[in-house]
Amino acid sequence: MKNKVQTTAKDETDKDKQTGDDKTKFPLKFERELSSVQVESGQPCRLQCAVDLTNGLNVNDLAIAWFKDGEELVPGEHHGFVKEPNGNIALLIDSLAAKDVGEYQVKIMDKQGTTIFSSAGASLMAAAAKTKPEIVEGLHNTEIDEGDQLCLKCHMATPFVTPIQSKWYCNGKELQESDSIKFLNFPDGTVMLQMNNIESSNSGQYKVVISNQHGDDTSEAKVSVKKPTKTADKPNLRKGLESTILIAGETGVIEFQVDCGTDNDSGDIKFLLDSQPIIPDDRIHIQRLPDGIIRLKFDKVKLSDGGKYTAIFKNDGGSIETGCQITVESKPVIISPLEDMAVKEKCSIKFEVKIEANPDADIVWMRNGSKIQIDGKHYSTGKTKDNIYTLTINDCGHRDKAEYTVKATNNLGTATSKAH
Repeated sequence: MKNKVQTTAKDETDKDKQTGDDKTKFPLKFERELSSVQVESGQPCRLQCAVDLTNGLNVNDLAIAWFKDGEELVPGEHHGFVKEPNGNIALLIDSLAAKDVGEYQVKIMDKQGTTIFSSAGASLMAAAAKTKPEIVEGLHNTEIDEGDQLCLKCHMATPFVTPIQSKWYCNGKELQESDSIKFLNFPDGTVMLQMNNIESSNSGQYKVVISNQHGDDTSEAKVSVKKPTKTADKPNLRKGLESTILIAGETGVIEFQVDCGTDNDSGDIKFLLDSQPIIPDDRIHIQRLPDGIIRLKFDKVKLSDGGKYTAIFKNDGGSIETGCQITVESKPVIISPLEDMAVKEKCSIKFEVKIEANPDADIVWMRNGSKIQIDGKHYSTGKTKDNIYTLTINDCGHRDKAEYTVKATNNLGTATSKAH
């Protein structure tokens, strides 16, 4: 489509050879000058101006000439010259074609020879495309923070020629324009939905329907509205870890409690045993409980679980640390039992048994059910740092053939092992 040519007009008054009284008696001037026009190809075109008749001028006393691009036009079937009693002066073109595009000028002269001119352009308007809208770039899925401005847009195949209508929907419900919701159509073919101060309730499936008299096209996209990320409150320790005694083989727990304002469910938790990180597994669990309670749970406590524990809780607001000592008590447990032995006369023999217990067990050795009197000569006992208990029999003879028993006892229980 060609750009409109802006109307240019000029008044030129030829040198008037009449007297000053004649010039002011019937002044010739425009009431309305020519204006540029745009017309579709094949349609009639009318270029029109008007002269001021208020001072008694008669339009029939005026000489009219029309020019196109400087060439004077001749009235005929294609061009018609019009003078109307009300002062309208017009050029009629029966069917505007490409050859008629150009700059037109009207020259008006009165009986005294006073002449005025006015110019304007005529151009062709592109014919309206008789096709339905086509979206070449659709809406895009969007993730946006609550309170921000949402801008959903798509692009048409060509700029708008025929008028279009755009309707917007959210989750199947048609949206209506308001102070916070605007529907925008731009000359380059962009169609936009603009929503201010978006809320989480505005999340959903959005759809635009763009239509004209020939049909429509649609596009959809998902909009996710996120609540703004809050800065975590600095954690406060409401209750620290407490030193305790756990029983081997039973369930055991230690726990502490934090206060992080309204959000006690976030933050990183780490437990250490003697400065080494504890890795949760099928037996050891780290649990978050209501009201900010964090628990370390042992399904079956082992003696190796004893030691110095440290718990560290950290979030974006800061970190806290608490510690305790766990003592694991255990009834005596036979780890490696006694084994049957064979020995030659006059030789020595040593029975060995590995026993774990906390507190340490009292050890009693028996022969055929009777307690052995340890004399340090024929019978002697010992213990290694690995909790291996020994009974040594020196200068063995036929009389030493018997059933030997070790009995380990502490306040939690008793364990025995036998051998021959």
